[in-house]
Amino acid sequence: MARYAQRIAEVCSGMKPRSLGLVMVAFGRAGVVHEKMLARLSEVIPGRLRFFGPLELSMLCSGLMKLRYYNVKLLRRIADEVPHRLPVLEPSHISQIVYAFSALGYKDQMLYVDIADDVMRRIEDFTNPVELVQVVKALAKAEVVIPGLWECLVEAATSQWEEIIKGDIPSVAVQYLTAVASIDGILVARGHPSANTQDFASAMCTVLLEKGDRLDLSLAARAIGSLGKLHRYNEEVWSPLLENVMNNIDHLQPDQISQVSLGLASAGRGHPIATPLLAGLSARAITIVDDYDVWCAANTMQGFAGLGKRDVKLFGALAKHLAKNDKLLEDATPQGLASILHSMAKVMIKSDIFLYIMANLVISKISAFEGQALGMVLYAYGRLNCHNEAMVRACLKQLRAIVDELNLVSVHMISDGLKALGALSVEIEGLLKRRIEDLGQETTYGIVEFDDDAEDAFDIADEPEEDPLEDLVMREEVEEPCPEESASSVAAHPSSVSDIRAYLNSSGTEELAEDSPEKPAARTGRRSRSKRMATATAGTQHVS
Repeated sequence: MARYAQRIAEVCSGMKPRSLGLVMVAFGRAGVVHEKMLARLSEVIPGRLRFFGPLELSMLCSGLMKLRYYNVKLLRRIADEVPHRLPVLEPSHISQIVYAFSALGYKDQMLYVDIADDVMRRIEDFTNPVELVQVVKALAKAEVVIPGLWECLVEAATSQWEEIIKGDIPSVAVQYLTAVASIDGILVARGHPSANTQDFASAMCTVLLEKGDRLDLSLAARAIGSLGKLHRYNEEVWSPLLENVMNNIDHLQPDQISQVSLGLASAGRGHPIATPLLAGLSARAITIVDDYDVWCAANTMQGFAGLGKRDVKLFGALAKHLAKNDKLLEDATPQGLASILHSMAKVMIKSDIFLYIMANLVISKISAFEGQALGMVLYAYGRLNCHNEAMVRACLKQLRAIVDELNLVSVHMISDGLKALGALSVEIEGLLKRRIEDLGQETTYGIVEFDDDAEDAFDIADEPEEDPLEDLVMREEVEEPCPEESASSVAAHPSSVSDIRAYLNSSGTEELAEDSPEKPAARTGRRSRSKRMATATAGTQHVS
């Protein structure tokens, strides 16, 4: 392939559009990225793009997507050309083009809006479920919200449920659920009708009833996460998905564990195998904790915290892993950091070492914090009664800068956190009250309800004040310190973030493997499933 690429780079200026399109598709399917050839093609193609037909244009975009080749000049030139070609593009061409731009992460909202308008006008032409789902996923990722768009797309997707079953492509139903789950909150927040309609949920659940047992582990986990996010629960639909996860629990990856735990927390907590499955998820997560990134850790913690499960062992393992890997935390988004802190606060798991590290990260990233993340951080530190004056000062400075962008939930989270920290001054209280008046109504943040069932395997008897991260880094068993030793324990800790990380990296982790919960026994057998959509319509519940 390298020899072909070298020759193509030499002669591409004389190649026809069809040949250029075939080259991109061929190298894309082969997964061969030849920088010299691609650089030369990126110089030649923009000037000849007006000669590309619909097929050549879609082939070009498809090849760029498969190669993950992001060239701003080339993509901008294609984006300028596409709106003029929309009337002559077939649905298959449109789906490939918009999906390629979305997969490459190209940001041009006007391009996506133009494509969305054309799709709405020609929605009856999108009869192929695979083509329509590519459009739906791309527009959801781009967060395109225009009047009537999602009602149109959801109605078209709903009408295709029989085609999905006949085509034996249940993965399409999972992708529809995932896309709608990702966009629905944005629609509601902006005052548009929800895309999470009963007809849509029933249609997709019918597909899962018929074909759900054929999904692989990754798709089953995505389906659970999406159904949970949409608050749709039907035991017959969930059973094959959860059994799939249970039977393959030793093969789960961090992102799949996070999806399943979030889905169970949102809608599936009432399923008969939810509790043993959670025990297995916890054990598996601890086993592969080194594979976790910040976002997967945040979602896993959020799922367990949403269930009120105070799993000190799991939270401690994740906290230690993140604290030891400064690169992971430095690359994390403010929302990811805030979600981790908020989850720990919800179940009252406190680690002074970890909170100190996180406070320094919050300070370094404070200019990127928006209202929700800022509120989650302050609420967490206030609930855990952890005072860090430098972090509070940084948060107050950022609060003054973004106060006009806060929503009501963020206002009350910030207020509650500052009150608990003793940092709610008259000035800040006045700013927050004025913001509430500007929003025109008052609300409360609400009370987090915890699962206090004494028989639950996840209700840990440890005192909330104990530091799980400190326990994990102890090399030897030590006797419980006396009150005098406890009072001076903070001074014994390393005094800087770098010292803390060196301390953590030097500690052993053997106790994690020893203390991991046993894997629950796999369930065999499968519940009988309905064969028609009427059953799904009657059984699919919207869990609020």
